[in-house]
Amino acid sequence: MHSTHTVDLKDCERLIALVEHGSFAAAARALDLSQPALTRAIQALERRLGASVFVRSSAGVKPTDVGPLLLERARDLLPRAGEIDAAIGKVGGLRGVELNLAFGPFPAAMLLETALLRFCAAAPEVGVRAFIGDWADVLQRVRT
Repeated sequence: MHSTHTVDLKDCERLIALVEHGSFAAAARALDLSQPALTRAIQALERRLGASVFVRSSAGVKPTDVGPLLLERARDLLPRAGEIDAAIGKVGGLRGVELNLAFGPFPAAMLLETALLRFCAAAPEVGVRAFIGDWADVLQRVRT
């Protein structure tokens, strides 16, 4: 099934900036865009929606009847999109990472099983290899 999205995250950022700043010029500065680029983007959004989102005047912009609904959704959506990005970054950032550990016999007997179980439960995407040997072998592994 193919779907076309009428409003994207950039549109949400632009809508919020326009309401917060009250004019195209001020919102464009806040978004680090040119005023004509912001104007064109909002006009394109309004064409896609088939409705005006803002009433323009020499005093600035005010939302139309459609505006508050879009703004409410935009304000809900942007933080959630950030949460999704952060969650994917946490998981994706560790994928393919391998942790190599070396332990002497006593620390391995006392800590290894519990520590590894906790770590693997918290970061299942990370590969773990553990070496247990006498201190000379452990030191050799750490140095290479």
